Amino acid sequence: MLLRVATYNIRRAVGRDGRQSPERIARVLRELQADVVALQEVAYRAEGIEDVLGYFAAQTGA
Repeated sequence: MLLRVATYNIRRAVGRDGRQSPERIARVLRELQADVVALQEVAYRAEGIEDVLGYFAAQTGA
């Protein structure tokens, strides 16, 4: 059995371009196809999203 584990410092979902984009982070999380993901620096709120961690869970099927 293969278990894929990933760790990702999302820096409050702010990219190198300075934009906060939880949507972009969710897309990367889906692309990783990891069984377990450890996220660092997850902000509770982001632009238009009240619960960022809940948003990621919903977007990735976790």
